[in-house]
Amino acid sequence: MPPEPRRPPSLACTPRSAPGRSRPVLALVLLVLLLPVPVAGDPASATRPAAPVTVDQMRLLDATEGSFLDKYTIEARLDGGATVYFSILHRSFGVGRTEFLVRSVYKDEAGRQHAAEARLRPGEWRMAVGEQLELRLGDHALVGTPAQWTIAVRQAAHSFSLTFRPLDPPWRPAAGRYRFGPRQQTFLETTVLAPRAAVTGTVRVGDRSRPVQGTGYALHTVANLAPHELADRWLLFRTEVGPLSIYLREIDLTERWGGRPLRWLLVAREGRILFQGSDVDLTWEEVRRDEQHAERYPLPGVVRLRARAAGQELTGTFRVTAPRTRDDLLAGLSLVERTLAALFAKPVSYTFQASYELWIGDGVTSPEPYRGQGVLELDHLNP
Repeated sequence: MPPEPRRPPSLACTPRSAPGRSRPVLALVLLVLLLPVPVAGDPASATRPAAPVTVDQMRLLDATEGSFLDKYTIEARLDGGATVYFSILHRSFGVGRTEFLVRSVYKDEAGRQHAAEARLRPGEWRMAVGEQLELRLGDHALVGTPAQWTIAVRQAAHSFSLTFRPLDPPWRPAAGRYRFGPRQQTFLETTVLAPRAAVTGTVRVGDRSRPVQGTGYALHTVANLAPHELADRWLLFRTEVGPLSIYLREIDLTERWGGRPLRWLLVAREGRILFQGSDVDLTWEEVRRDEQHAERYPLPGVVRLRARAAGQELTGTFRVTAPRTRDDLLAGLSLVERTLAALFAKPVSYTFQASYELWIGDGVTSPEPYRGQGVLELDHLNP
């Protein structure tokens, strides 16, 4: 077993991207003045018993105003070392621009990137929800059900169409939707569409088209408020590489929503859930500071985990091995927007490559650890 973890302050994370279309400055100022004053809120609570994932939980949030977040992250690792990244981000901080960004990157075996990106306006995307979900997003599309879905992009220089079939079952923590506040009108919904999926399809670069296969995963997060209004920090570890698929999330709620962390953990293997629960403790070690930012946000070198559920005890170590990305989410705003937005949030998003060691036992025996690689995401939203 690993050593007993120490307990530095709890820290946490969120998805990344860059802003879109401007609003007039007067409207921006009015929005700032109308932002809600923090009030005491009820602790988060699950709203219904656990239920299977449905097509309805795949749909995008129908929102154009106020604060909200709707984020898809889908990745695939193909035979030969090629990768695909596909994301949908529909978000508003409640000030400045509402952002609808669709992005995909195909990286071939030689490391060459073939990227497509679109910032969409109302009327430039279409959603139909029936027996399956159909999202038409400019040159991009997502079509299917929780049992099988396809992502596609069509560009003159390249295109791909990849179908995902979950190998580990789709999953939602607790009831999937957590509600907050005195009237329980604020919500956060998380759906892991595929902890691990089999991926098949075709990729075309130039005139050359070929079949591909591999593995991947898909996450969908929806909230009817901006990330910085809900939490000060978000943390995520995810992987489908190696023997396990893992989804670990921590959301450090702001004082407005109770000032405590929400945590949940899923561990699956070969189509079977090995561990799921919210009784999770996280601690940080080997902490350094982001010297590029005025707030000098802390960044972990090691995250230790201890979790318990149904007579099981799980302990783990996640170790950062290399940085991937750093995004200052206010950098793309105009000076006026950036100044006003910084009064309420100073978001910076980080992703890291990370290794893991995970022990699953009954608290008495000491089994051999599972080992693998994954991605650690961290978003600092408020100092």
